[in-house]
Amino acid sequence: MKINVGKPDKIVRIILGVVIIGLGVYFGS
Repeated sequence: MKINVGKPDKIVRIILGVVIIGLGVYFGS
């Protein structure tokens, strides 16, 4: 699984961040 198409690093980091925070809030509540 390699994510090296152009530079989607920022997008991937943002998506992962949102997902992690979302899961944290979901399971934390």
